[in-house]
Amino acid sequence: MQTIQGYDPTHIARYDEYMSALNESAQGYHFLDVYEEGLDSPLLDLLNVRYIVVTAQPSQENPEGLKRFEQFGRTHPTVYEDDQTRVLENQEALPRAWIVHSAQRVGSGKEALDLLASAKVDPEETALLEEEPPQQMSQPDSASAEWAEVKEYQPKRIKLETSAEAPGLLVLSEVYYPSWKAYVDGQPTPILVADQLLRSVSIPAGEHTVELRYESWTLRAGVAISLGAYGLLIALVLIAGARRWWWRKSIRVRR
Repeated sequence: MQTIQGYDPTHIARYDEYMSALNESAQGYHFLDVYEEGLDSPLLDLLNVRYIVVTAQPSQENPEGLKRFEQFGRTHPTVYEDDQTRVLENQEALPRAWIVHSAQRVGSGKEALDLLASAKVDPEETALLEEEPPQQMSQPDSASAEWAEVKEYQPKRIKLETSAEAPGLLVLSEVYYPSWKAYVDGQPTPILVADQLLRSVSIPAGEHTVELRYESWTLRAGVAISLGAYGLLIALVLIAGARRWWWRKSIRVRR
């Protein structure tokens, strides 16, 4: 099961900024917890958070905290519950991928977060970009027949099928990172940062196949160096073994 929380020694700065805006508070290094204040944030919906796991019993440290979850449960139905845990459904969660036909340029990631957190911009309709929006975007006569579906999902590769009535922008609830590359019908296409954190790809009208691949030259260089070092180590071991064999052989010959 994928989670937006966890422990990671190498956070992406954008994600730290996003989570701080979501919680309206920064938190300690290594952690990406969602605080109670962030449960109602529109930024949580953008992360495709469909289910929220909360405690079913008050804690000794915060005995009043359970009341907050009970209030939250009025708008988020319980889909599972036992003695220790409750699972709430966030019906406002955005899908893993969707298509928009409007984009607005912002001056910074912070500006994008402020607009999204205040609900002044609907991310299902408009993408907030930190660079000039694609010129070929246009509004369709009807977007009801449009769709974006994830066909394959792997750690280093995501494949989607899309159908758009007019040229638009495919937005994915996936964290942007420069080493990810996009291909539309096999042709390289730039990945744009949408909504301060997410990946987006310009797509033409019609049905298309979109692939995102993790292609890091630094990773490849690291693998090549490691393999080279490993090969060198093997060569040194073989040379040392051969020299030892010749030394033993020369001793036997002298005797």
